[in-house]
Amino acid sequence: MPTENRSSNTDPRDVFIRLNPLGLGEAELRKDSTGFEDQRTHSDYLLFLAGYRETHPEPQHHTDPGEVERCEARLHEVSSLCASVEQERDALRAQLAECEAMAAMIAEREWAEHAGTGPVSSKVEAAFTQLHNDLHEAGEKLAERDALLRDVRGAMREYEQGCDQFPPFHHNQLMERIDAALPASAEQEARS
Repeated sequence: MPTENRSSNTDPRDVFIRLNPLGLGEAELRKDSTGFEDQRTHSDYLLFLAGYRETHPEPQHHTDPGEVERCEARLHEVSSLCASVEQERDALRAQLAECEAMAAMIAEREWAEHAGTGPVSSKVEAAFTQLHNDLHEAGEKLAERDALLRDVRGAMREYEQGCDQFPPFHHNQLMERIDAALPASAEQEARS
């Protein structure tokens, strides 16, 4: 019996038909999707197949040891990458949760220092602190300017009521307060 070269795409049924060890007719050797149409032929084929597999073992796929190492390295690299992506995803979800909590607190005007401890909440808290300080400073400057305007208005009323000139002390004091209240850019505009 000649040896057959088996490749992965050779169907043993084709070998059985070609060899035809039982001398079967063409009608008996017709195949269907699961085996042979004739059940007797199919059972004979199964016996043939058992012997055929004993004498013709499946070819073993020999892999290069370097290929295995490369595959293992790639697998390790991919799993490390997946782990880092999962960590980043979890960190972003935590930041998003902080942002949502802060947004809800801001919408309710209930900002509190215990809003969070992450980098996003620290930045928002610093921005709120700066905004609070800026508003407080602006409020103080506004109060100073309001007082100055009241004094100027009073001085203008005195002038309108017939005073030919301002008392020297009052005039100098008023000018110093105006200069102190105006920002440097406004002083430069007034001088030019």
